[in-house]
Amino acid sequence: MKYYATILGTHTHDVHPSVILHLDSGRYLFNCGEGTQRIAVETSMKLSRIRNVLLTRTSWDCIGGLPGMLLTLADQDVTGINIHGPPMLRQFMKGIQYFTYRPNLRITLDETRDAQETVKDENVTIVSVLIRPTLKDAAASWNGDTPMEPADQDEESRQKRHAGVISTCYVCTGPVQPGKFNPAAAQKLGIKPGPKFGMEPAAFVFFLRRGRIFMYPGLGLLTKGESVEANDGTLIHPHQCVGPETPGAVFFILDCPSELYISSLINAPYLQQFKNVKTSPVTCIIHILGDGVLENVQYREWIRSFGNQTQHIIMSEKHNPQTVIFRAVGRIQQQLNYIDKEIFPVQYTNDASIVDLQKDLKLPKNSCLAKPLLTIQFAPTFKLDESACRGPLDIEPPAVTLQPHLAKVYRDRNALVDSLPHENEDDAVQIIPLGTGSALPSKYRNVSSTFVQLPTGNIFLDGGEGTYGQLFRAFGQQTADVMRNLKIIFISHMHADHHLGVFMLIARWNEYTKKEPSRKLYLVGPVAFESWMSSYSQCEDIGWDRIVFIRSDALAWDRHTPERFRASVQQMQASVNLTSFQTVKVDHCPDAYAVVFTEGEENKIVFSGDCRPCDDLVTVGQGAAILIHEATLENDMYLDALDKKHSTTGEALDVAKRMLASRVLLTHFSQRYPKLPVLTPAVTKKAPRTSPSPDRSRSTSPSAPGKAKRQRSRSNSSDGDVVPPIVGIAFDLMRVTKRNFALLPSLTPALASLFLEEDGVENDRDSIVSKK
Repeated sequence: MKYYATILGTHTHDVHPSVILHLDSGRYLFNCGEGTQRIAVETSMKLSRIRNVLLTRTSWDCIGGLPGMLLTLADQDVTGINIHGPPMLRQFMKGIQYFTYRPNLRITLDETRDAQETVKDENVTIVSVLIRPTLKDAAASWNGDTPMEPADQDEESRQKRHAGVISTCYVCTGPVQPGKFNPAAAQKLGIKPGPKFGMEPAAFVFFLRRGRIFMYPGLGLLTKGESVEANDGTLIHPHQCVGPETPGAVFFILDCPSELYISSLINAPYLQQFKNVKTSPVTCIIHILGDGVLENVQYREWIRSFGNQTQHIIMSEKHNPQTVIFRAVGRIQQQLNYIDKEIFPVQYTNDASIVDLQKDLKLPKNSCLAKPLLTIQFAPTFKLDESACRGPLDIEPPAVTLQPHLAKVYRDRNALVDSLPHENEDDAVQIIPLGTGSALPSKYRNVSSTFVQLPTGNIFLDGGEGTYGQLFRAFGQQTADVMRNLKIIFISHMHADHHLGVFMLIARWNEYTKKEPSRKLYLVGPVAFESWMSSYSQCEDIGWDRIVFIRSDALAWDRHTPERFRASVQQMQASVNLTSFQTVKVDHCPDAYAVVFTEGEENKIVFSGDCRPCDDLVTVGQGAAILIHEATLENDMYLDALDKKHSTTGEALDVAKRMLASRVLLTHFSQRYPKLPVLTPAVTKKAPRTSPSPDRSRSTSPSAPGKAKRQRSRSNSSDGDVVPPIVGIAFDLMRVTKRNFALLPSLTPALASLFLEEDGVENDRDSIVSKK
């Protein structure tokens, strides 16, 4: 029986460590961090066969992809799944019920205990081993300067208080391999080829020898350990013609988050039996390691104690290369870069390892760094298979850049570039879409997130799963500085594709700013998110005490801010030099809001979130410098948009026109348009040689809705006098400013041709650029 494990994520910032074990009885997923589902989609690995998910910790890097995966499994009509993990698993699952509950998916929870047989079926036995830091260090890691508990505190109370820092490791034993049948021995014992006993076909095994097929009746019984009669009536026993069984491979999946856990791990009672490498050999150990663990002398000595017969596979954020994981979007990003290097920068990547495990760390020769899609085959023979692993991206310039019909497009674009001013104050505000798709991650578009860089601080507008990984690909080694300058996160509503990446953002912000305890992060969102966040903060220390939560409705444009939020709102606005920050209730789901904020005097930015076209948003957003509006569906799908409370492309453009917005960036496209949405002439129309005045935002004060309504009415009645907004199509990781926004329409023909080329479509460009 062949069985194997596949490494999905290693320790890159966009896919956290995860391993999937493939057996006849199904698939077993170890950890499900952010990005797990997306890498499975890209590699066509079906997660619907997973029946057991085994989590090592309840921290977000281990569990952050689980809510999204559960939603996907429910949509795929999976009826049941078992989830195993350390204490606090139930607390986590209780918190996500609000936005993940699906009645058709039955979830069985199992909070693991030490040395417990967590999974035992016909093919595999998995035993959980719980490790923890020493009590003193656990208290410190749980809440910064938290003092130690009283000496007389009982053990049960201590374990409950520190359950969130427990790590569960898993010892797996694969299926026993049946002995090998010996045809020569069988013939000597009188078992002749041929259907003599009238057994069912399943009881026959066929051998090809010298061009002839021999059929051995009863072999199925012999290999199952049963005796059969030979032709002369002699009873033949399995040991006479079947070799001995091979014990199932033993392999570990260990999660050692820091040096504080090392003592607990190497002294774990259940693991002591494997000290004897002759009687209890370990085939493979997969190490998921935190900072400092691999450099620890005691840990390296423990690794060496298993001898050279054990394969060690290392996952460590510090040591594993930060190679591009999502190849499809990486390839597209490089091709877009050939079209415009400023708007479409390439993803950050680092394919080099900083350490030689054998030379620098003296690890056994059978030690290697994990690679995404590395296959570990346990039976019938053990081997590592790197054939599916990805090397560095090396993309040639796409042929689209050389196509003759685009020569004029590039001439016009270059002329427009020459007419634009050089870098100036219009570059002070930068919009970086990090996720431009809806519902679930795809090969080419991540789920919703937009990053806004202001001169005095940074703002996230929504944060779907994988947002931090996208940010890392955008900024690389500058990511820590960018996160330290994060001031506000706005969550438009409680649909999972808009907020499942927020906890990783908060956790990273907390990590990067720990030495600055006075720093605050302002979180604006639905009331339900505060409840969920408070619940999850019991599972992991994410700096909850430094998060200032402000309810979306407390900032509603048409009412006064409640007294208890006023000081926080003033401090939030001052942190990034905002003159206003207002929310607008929109028609989508309960407690869904758009946001309008103004930086300085001229930079009014409007973000719609998910919604139907909203007159109030038109009112409050009058004269916006940049409108970021969802355009989930094409115009022909108006009824679907109405039913699902989304907007079509045409509706989003109408909102921009009535708002007198200077620029509109369309985003949140249905995944039915994986690369480029269906475009209308309004989208592909060239921008004026001189971009609209950046002073439109001065025309209406946010506090003067009456005047805004009069302007909106005037724009409706005299459409011919209204300068249409410049229209841009959002792509993941693009960078736009008020200055370079004017280039976006001129790039559309090249983009359409690029994606046609990518899909292997020739000639008819009208299949993408609609004539409607």
